[in-house]
Amino acid sequence: MKNALAIAIVVLFCECSSTNSSYVNSTSYNDIEAFVQAEIMRMDSQDISLLRFTDWNGIATTDTAIQVDWKNELALFADVKIPKAVWRTDFELIDSSNEQGQIIRSLGALQPNQEVRLLRITTNKNNQIERLEVEMRSMSRLSNSKRKMSYTVDKGYTIVGNRKTKFLKDENYKIVCQILNSQ
Repeated sequence: MKNALAIAIVVLFCECSSTNSSYVNSTSYNDIEAFVQAEIMRMDSQDISLLRFTDWNGIATTDTAIQVDWKNELALFADVKIPKAVWRTDFELIDSSNEQGQIIRSLGALQPNQEVRLLRITTNKNNQIERLEVEMRSMSRLSNSKRKMSYTVDKGYTIVGNRKTKFLKDENYKIVCQILNSQ
């Protein structure tokens, strides 16, 4: 009886801890959250302004921000939090290329409930992120939203999204920001 119980526990443990090798992402891990936090600190330490174009449900505005709150400005990018364990098991490498010393990798989500659906990461030869592209989706009983975002170091960012809600008006928005060097 004890041997049967021990065998059952060992089998159960092996089944729970084993990973299907086809679901293991072997590409090197990029800590997106740490990258965004480092960019916020770097941009805060410099005297950089930006030109911002916003279109919210057809209402377009353009402005220049001289003193930028980068934590607020890059807040949507800070929402991209993918732990290393999730990176390895819940994403698969879709495409990879090496162009002019840059490595471009596209990773897709394997789990249907994963909020981050697609990542495209461009790194230099030192594995430092130079460009980040993200497609996100969130669904709840009250609303569905989709968002595509891209951030290029020292160039700017773009966010395009829509949110459909059951009780409120649908929202469509686009934000394009170009980083300007102060003189």
